[in-house]
Amino acid sequence: MHLHLPKAIHGWREFAKEVGIIVLGVLIALGFEQVVQAWRWREDARTTRSALASEIEYSTLWAIERLAVQQCLRARLADLTAKLNSGEAWRGDPLVLGEARSPIGRPMETGIPMVYRAPHRPWLSDEWQTAKAGGVIDHMSRTDARDFAFIYRNIDQLQLLQTEEASLQPQVSFLSFDHVLDPQVRAQAFITLSRLDYLNAMQAQSSSQMLSAIEGAKLPMRPMQIGQHVIGFASARAQIIEAAREHYGDCVSQPQ
Repeated sequence: MHLHLPKAIHGWREFAKEVGIIVLGVLIALGFEQVVQAWRWREDARTTRSALASEIEYSTLWAIERLAVQQCLRARLADLTAKLNSGEAWRGDPLVLGEARSPIGRPMETGIPMVYRAPHRPWLSDEWQTAKAGGVIDHMSRTDARDFAFIYRNIDQLQLLQTEEASLQPQVSFLSFDHVLDPQVRAQAFITLSRLDYLNAMQAQSSSQMLSAIEGAKLPMRPMQIGQHVIGFASARAQIIEAAREHYGDCVSQPQ
């Protein structure tokens, strides 16, 4: 067996050549790794954009519903406030909602009648939180990152407003029954109704802002999962508007 020993490098020229080959190999390897990593981030950004669009679809539907019933809720609060301010003996005024045929529009049921009830919906943001935690947002286009950040700020705002609204609604349930209301109780009921009116207006405003941003971002509206069924967005939108009309009546509007 013959062993071939490495040849000794003679002179600086050969040494520089060998070093250059090594450096070039390292640079090529690093450059290839960066290309692969950039491709992976682009793919992650593309799939994340699609996932965010699918998640936002549900919030789009709830925002449309909120705008559709805004005037109904405002009129109900104004009616209750006028009766409180009349000073007359309070006669129970429970809210009577029509029965919706669509599973999208069915409200939760309570044992005690309520005088005011707004839609209560799940404002989703799991995909957004995952994207932020994984750093994918940093590799999206600046326009997409800005649009999604604005949309989800409104979603977070709507969730907070809805949570407060849900906590206040039962506080005026006693108005469903006949009562002798002293001035202090009337004043407290008026404060609660005023706060509910403000929350309704704020949710309508945030919904409108969010829908404008979604339209500007040109997010696709794909078929969505509702219960055990997959239906197109246009069909889901029509169902939620119809369910709102069955609940609240002709005061329901058709948001643009």
